[in-house]
Parts: sequence; structure tokens; C-alpha cells
Amino acid sequence: MLFASDVVLVPCIPTTLSMRTYDQLVRFFGSKGRDVSRIYPFFAMVEKRKRMHSEHLAAGRKREHRFLDTQIPYASEVEKMGIRREPVPCFAPRSPAANAYQDLWLELKAMV
Repeated sequence: MLFASDVVLVPCIPTTLSMRTYDQLVRFFGSKGRDVSRIYPFFAMVEKRKRMHSEHLAAGRKREHRFLDTQIPYASEVEKMGIRREPVPCFAPRSPAANAYQDLWLELKAMV
């Protein structure tokens, strides 16, 4: 599925483990001779009050220019997507998280 996609959106929680997983994904794509420029990472579950999150946001953008500008905030609605099996805008359309996902779509749409 990944190789048949025009674009691959990768949510990255601003933590060490998530960033390492993103790096592994990029290496995997590259090892298969695939175009890594189709991978668009973005930060999700962002809690700016956490020092580690702030540090990873800054470091991630420095080392990886493809990170999208839109950040998805830490919110219970985001965690509930797996339980509800639907995107945030379907069950919490006026929430900050739904607005952030809309902004993410608009940002990506403008780029591709």
C-alpha cells in the first residue's frame, strides 16, 4: 500500500521513539528504491508545555525540511479516533483537533 500511494502522511509524536521510527520508515523507503520525497511527516499529539516536545519540534524541523507546519494538538479526541474508528471531524467537528486536521489537509493540498 505504501508504494502505491502518491503521498504518505506520517504522524510523529515529538518524542525520541517516534522520531526514530520515522527515520526507519525513510530508510526502508530508500532501501527499496522508492521516492522518499513522497513522505510528508507532521507532528501530532503535540503538548507544547512539555519541554521534550518543544525540543523535538525544533530539532525535527532543523534536520528534516519536509515536516509540515501544521501541528495536531494533544487532545482526547485524537486518541478516540481508534476507538470510534472515524476521523476527528466526524465526531468532534468543532474541536481544535478537527480544525488542525483541516489545516493539515489545506497545507498538503497546496503543496501537491
